[in-house]
Amino acid sequence: MVCLGFLDYITGYEASFALFYLFPVAIAAWFLSQRTGMLFSLVSVATWYVSNYLTGQTFSSPFIPYWNAGMRLGFFLVVTILFGELRKAFEKEKAILRYDFLTGVCNARAFYEGQ
Repeated sequence: MVCLGFLDYITGYEASFALFYLFPVAIAAWFLSQRTGMLFSLVSVATWYVSNYLTGQTFSSPFIPYWNAGMRLGFFLVVTILFGELRKAFEKEKAILRYDFLTGVCNARAFYEGQ
């Protein structure tokens, strides 16, 4: 994220890197946990905010940068929650596939994964 913040700073506030901030957030939510994804969301928004502040971006109202940061944080948190829930559903489905639906006995997949 430091690299993204640096690239964001170099290109200035006119070019948006919001999509690229989503990659570490989504990876953290999928492979680590939702809480870690939320932490990455906060760090991403803080990095974006600082890089735009350092480039000298001005607004018509002093409230606007906080609004933009809040909206971006909300978007990142929604992505984090969706990826976390998708991962949970994937793991549940993977566990269900190891057992026969009718008898509840382990099937060949569970046998081969157990080795």
